[in-house]
Amino acid sequence: MTCVGWDTWIEPGFDKEDCLRALYRLRQTGEAYRRQKYEFLPARASPSGEFPTRRTPYTVVARTCKLTIMPLRDAGLVPGADTRHLPEMDDESFLQLAYDAGDLYAACAREGRAGYSTAGTLNALGIFYWTTGSIKDREVGNAARLGVLESAGQQNNSTEALVGTA
Repeated sequence: MTCVGWDTWIEPGFDKEDCLRALYRLRQTGEAYRRQKYEFLPARASPSGEFPTRRTPYTVVARTCKLTIMPLRDAGLVPGADTRHLPEMDDESFLQLAYDAGDLYAACAREGRAGYSTAGTLNALGIFYWTTGSIKDREVGNAARLGVLESAGQQNNSTEALVGTA
């Protein structure tokens, strides 16, 4: 788990309370699906057929904070890390992802910092907290629109929006 203070991830402003709302929403999904594993994969990848699929980036949005789950291999998400050796898909349950996102929240977001952690059976998924509309958020969104990543909100409920207040 790594906490970051990079402006590209936290500008125009990072709200830890919004990150808690996003985490709560992911936990609700985890509780609804229990221990059912899903294969998280980008649009360009073919499913293995072993588990139901969720296309990435899978995002949970709470106004100013975005919790994103996607393969670490995509979009150069971890500066300085060579992630080319990692598979482009991995499997995990929403419940375990919620636990992992909770640990990341406790270590980073609760302190007002963006961050990321590995997840998944092969540790090939990343869980990310960053500011909605930040440079990194726009990079991932632009890559999705160009077909490098699946655009948010298309297939398999890849985006969950949290509106209002918790």
